[in-house]
Amino acid sequence: MITVATFMALDAAYRLLQIEKSHRMPLIVLVSATYNASGFQGTSDLSKNIKGNGTNIVVINFAPENNDLTNALQNIVSPGYYYVSTQQDLYVTIEYAFTQSK
Repeated sequence: MITVATFMALDAAYRLLQIEKSHRMPLIVLVSATYNASGFQGTSDLSKNIKGNGTNIVVINFAPENNDLTNALQNIVSPGYYYVSTQQDLYVTIEYAFTQSK
C-alpha cells in the first residue's frame, strides 16, 4: 500500500492544473481510506487557496467510520462534493458531479 501525504497530493494536483491550462473547469478528486495527522498538515489553508482560485475539490471517503479522516476530508472538500464509498449510486452521483463543477 502506498501512502501519500494529502497535502503533497493536493499541492501536486493543483500545480499540475496550473501548468496544464485548459478551457475546462478545473477539478481535483481526492480519494482516501486512511488518516495520518501529519499528512493533513497545511491542507486547510491549501484547500482554501485552491477553492479560492476556482478549483473544486471532490472527496471520496473510503473509511467513513474513521472520525479523524472524515473530519479532515470535510474540512477541505468543496461544498456539495463530499462522498462516501458505500453510498448508493456513487458512480452515477460522481459522474453527475463532474458535469456540475463550476
